[in-house]
Amino acid sequence: MSVLIRLVIASLLLSAGWCASASAAKDVSDIAVVNLTTDYQSAQVRLKRGAFYYHYYNSEYQSALNTLAQLQAVDPASENDNELRLMHAAVLLSLGLTEDAQRLFASAGAGKATANAWFYLARAFWLNSQWQAAGDSAAKALSWVNNDAFLAIYSGPLAADYLDEAKFLLVSSLAAQDKVKEAEKQLQKMPARSIWTGLARYNLIIAHIRLYTPGPAIESLVEEAVYYLPDTGEAHNLRDRIYLVGGINALNAGKTKQATDHLKRISLDSIFTAPSLLQYGWALAEQQNYQRAMQPWRLLQDNYQPFHPAVMESLLAVPHALELLDARTQSLQAYEATELRLQEMLTRLSEQGSSAAVRDWLNTWLLQQDENWGWQRTVTTDMPDGELSAIVQGLLDNPQFVALISQLHDLHAMHNALLQQQENMTLWADTIKRRQDVLVQTNGPARLQAMQQQQQALTQRILALSAQLAEEDSKIFAYASEEDKANVERLQNVVPRIRGLQQLATPTRNVDQYAERWRRARGLQLWEIYENTPQRRWDVNQSYWQLQTESMALLTQLNHAREALVWADSSWQGFPQRIAAAQLRIQDLLQRTDERLEQTLQLTANMTEDYLSSLQQRITDYQGQARLSIARLYDDALQQSLTAADEADPDAVTEDVPAKDQNAETDTDDAADTSAAASDNHGEVAGE
Repeated sequence: MSVLIRLVIASLLLSAGWCASASAAKDVSDIAVVNLTTDYQSAQVRLKRGAFYYHYYNSEYQSALNTLAQLQAVDPASENDNELRLMHAAVLLSLGLTEDAQRLFASAGAGKATANAWFYLARAFWLNSQWQAAGDSAAKALSWVNNDAFLAIYSGPLAADYLDEAKFLLVSSLAAQDKVKEAEKQLQKMPARSIWTGLARYNLIIAHIRLYTPGPAIESLVEEAVYYLPDTGEAHNLRDRIYLVGGINALNAGKTKQATDHLKRISLDSIFTAPSLLQYGWALAEQQNYQRAMQPWRLLQDNYQPFHPAVMESLLAVPHALELLDARTQSLQAYEATELRLQEMLTRLSEQGSSAAVRDWLNTWLLQQDENWGWQRTVTTDMPDGELSAIVQGLLDNPQFVALISQLHDLHAMHNALLQQQENMTLWADTIKRRQDVLVQTNGPARLQAMQQQQQALTQRILALSAQLAEEDSKIFAYASEEDKANVERLQNVVPRIRGLQQLATPTRNVDQYAERWRRARGLQLWEIYENTPQRRWDVNQSYWQLQTESMALLTQLNHAREALVWADSSWQGFPQRIAAAQLRIQDLLQRTDERLEQTLQLTANMTEDYLSSLQQRITDYQGQARLSIARLYDDALQQSLTAADEADPDAVTEDVPAKDQNAETDTDDAADTSAAASDNHGEVAGE
């Protein structure tokens, strides 16, 4: 019987296990009312807060914003946390939501937060060109360092890795606001040989140039900035940039010797080489050293793209210098070569400047963009390798164009994120449909009802077994085994035979010895039964209570399976409708995002085409100037030839002279008309 019970229990456990698997159909989102303990709430808050910090410090600002909303839903008190407010403001700034960030910054301004939060906020304001807000935030981040008792209430210690950068933000923000005196005062607190100090000095130089500071202040600041720069690659680029700015400022101020001293120190392998070569040539030309001035211009033309603004300017500078050297033949040849080169550039520009080519170029750029947001995303001005990118390189420095392509990047990332959410909703709808089909096909309620009936029958058998165990102690042969019962039965079967022998007793037949043996066998059997009774009673009771425990566990499992089946049946009620509503919202957002994306893409394409048109106009102007110079040189040569002929034969002035003068005038006018006509072919007024 015990073997049968165990087999029944095993079958019920297997069946109930299937019912328990139906609980997988329960959707977590439908568990709206859960009694959370305090420990669980605190753990959940710590988890959400840690997730927010993780996304924030990894520059995953969209995910950080979503996690912050979840944290505030779990812990409403976190909305008053000034630390989170400042970080929230920095996230909004990184996503371009400047006004929302400013409101949060104002609300958190009177509270206490760590210096690191103020530092991140200062960095975000700096990147968004909000100089005053960046300076105020940097000052609060540095309040402990500066021993400012009033500002120190706002922050805790600033991380050592951020100290120099925070000072740079403060000095540069003051310089951007033209507060050069305050900036110089804060600059003195920075270490001399830090790269951040060099960047701060550069921004201070720009402020002095913008304010037209007289005297040697700018020159001394340039020399000081270059002298204290560390020996690193970044510092070398900064050195070239400082020399370029100082050289251009000196050239504009008429200090050509000082300008050449600065410009010739710029290395030939940096991003500032091209403009430095151009300006270095003009500085030499201002000193009437025309032959040396042509060398950097030639080097510029040999090593850089022809559409580089500096290269295009140098194309006319070289023949102009030759003309100033009175090398008219070489100047004429250089002008003609320049005219042909400019014509080739116009041809390339017309091929690459079509609307379809610009659209393809922007679409290729979109495909190579990543999906990250914020400060650490892919540099948006890294355009695709190609001829059009080389042509429009001058456009990449335009702040409006950079802002447009940044917005285009963000809209493209939003478009991809919405497509991903749309796909997720489709997968959810498919999952719900499959769950419904599984629940219908498996007929869970009927199977659960059959299992409950089996469990009830098992319970009745267990109760009968309990009554049988209660009656077992009153029996003579209690807890006897099957073998014991068989032996007792055999002993009982022997009794009638012994009695029969006693009735047939003869003088020669003595049955007493059989009776004595029977009594001994009976006593031994009874002794063995009574000897094993305590152990057998213990074993039986243990097996019974184990069976009872398994039965109760089975009953609990069935109850859980019943509850899970009820929940599984109700969890998808209304859920497809919720998914459909979410899909409609996503579709609406996707449509609006696509419209905005298309508008921004069109604005970017229009701006690119306008730049190409202005570039074409500029090249045409250069070509017109080259043709006018060619015509002028031919005219001068003709005039000199006629003058030389008149001087060689002065007696030839007869009645044929007017005809000769008329022919000379006609030739001169033809040369000028030819130049004007050639210029008019490219839309240029030859009157210049």
